[in-house]
Amino acid sequence: MRVEQETTIGASRVLLYPIYHPAAALYTPAMLKVLEEDFARLPALLGAVPQAAPAAVPHLAPVGAEPAVQLGLF
Repeated sequence: MRVEQETTIGASRVLLYPIYHPAAALYTPAMLKVLEEDFARLPALLGAVPQAAPAAVPHLAPVGAEPAVQLGLF
């Protein structure tokens, strides 16, 4: 059974739930049962709300900084 993990990505608290790629069942038929169990847990995990992370402080450019220049391809 897989275990979900709470982590912070950027300023957001997220729930990670690693699963095998669905194509694994094509190459290893025994994986179909594992994938079905993993997908059956998804509705409960989607309903779980991770703890709120503190609000992010926006990154501001210093006053007087030169504007960014879009580089050309050629």
